[in-house]
Amino acid sequence: MLEPNPLQVASSELKSGLIRVGIVLEEDSLTQIDLTVADSPIIIATEDSSSPVTVQPKERLLLIAKENKVLLQNSSGSQISEGKLLRIATETPTFPHATCAVHPIIAGRSFHWKKEISADFSGEFEVSTKGKSLQIVNILPFEEYLACVVVSEMSSGTPREFVKAQTVAARSWARCFLNEKHPGESYELCNDDDCQRYHGVTFASRDSLEASLECAGEFLINEQGHVTPGYYSKCCGGISESAKDCLGVEVPEIIAVTDGLTSASADDISSWVLPNEERDKALFCGGNKETLLKSLGGVDDIGEYFRWEHRELKKDLANYLNDKTDISDAKTVTRLEPKRRGASGRIHELTIHFQTMKGEHRRFESTTQYEIRSLLHPSFLYSTAITIKDEGDSFLFHGAGWGHAVGLCQIGGMFQAISGRSYREILELYFPATTCKKIY
Repeated sequence: MLEPNPLQVASSELKSGLIRVGIVLEEDSLTQIDLTVADSPIIIATEDSSSPVTVQPKERLLLIAKENKVLLQNSSGSQISEGKLLRIATETPTFPHATCAVHPIIAGRSFHWKKEISADFSGEFEVSTKGKSLQIVNILPFEEYLACVVVSEMSSGTPREFVKAQTVAARSWARCFLNEKHPGESYELCNDDDCQRYHGVTFASRDSLEASLECAGEFLINEQGHVTPGYYSKCCGGISESAKDCLGVEVPEIIAVTDGLTSASADDISSWVLPNEERDKALFCGGNKETLLKSLGGVDDIGEYFRWEHRELKKDLANYLNDKTDISDAKTVTRLEPKRRGASGRIHELTIHFQTMKGEHRRFESTTQYEIRSLLHPSFLYSTAITIKDEGDSFLFHGAGWGHAVGLCQIGGMFQAISGRSYREILELYFPATTCKKIY
């Protein structure tokens, strides 16, 4: 997963505008997509715009990739448009209502929660082919995009102050990574967790959208007058990570902080990853589980986010090595040896000892938390803040948190808002060397 250094963006360069978001990508390998027109007619034009077609509300359409062109059929199977590039728009903006419903959309590419969903999007669309697959780019105002990011990342029912904190963080992150995560593509960011989770207006509520727009134009600004990328993850587990230590990116102002109003330490990792009622009640992200379950995003799995356990067979771990690295002859993993941990207890360097099919003993050095999470799970381990217990033919992991833990802890921020803290107080906890400023 690409983690480029963020762009250096001065506050004087900031302005509102449009953003191009990839919602169906070449890697999704989708050759047919269903579109359902929402409540306003749409206009479909080809690249030469010679013969635009108007489609009425509620009409169901089918996009098909064929021989480097996009075919558009109606519900009866009749072709109504064809071209290398189709542009879809409405006569008037529809936000916060949808322009079209799109199915399928991939949620959780490369993660353990990967699934197909249907999603409603406002704005305009460009549909083309790349390779043998369809590609759809959604074009809409930047601030409207951000309002949708918040309710895609977490429930639209979260407190308004958390919605604002998440919006400011997402705005700051996005501005520092436009065109950096997917260089050379026709979109500036994608719609999934590789960038920011964006499912259009699918999960939106009027209250959450209004809260996002109330803080429009506000960014995290460092002492040098540049935007600080507002990294965030689902649950830090009680202590966040520095951007340098965890992601290897140069953001000096994002440091490790305790997700609470008291100090905490993960130095004793064996006790840190196990529940402790007295300690955990002082940490924001260790809040009430029932409240948490009501606040998760629409595609999030129901499960334990703060403390959890997971088991992997040693032979399965060997298969992950064979499938996900240039190793091809691993038979079984014999030992997992953490080499470096961060402030949250997350492993940032791991030596994987394994036996080959010929009985030779070898090792593999993993030096990024993304790779470690990938190699310890069929898709993606929740976090690397783990203990490792050898149980014969398997390893048992006890873990803390979900995600990389850099910057804003979404669950911790939500519980702070519930306790009455303002969005600026929430941001100050996770980004203490920045100031939240309204720029436009």
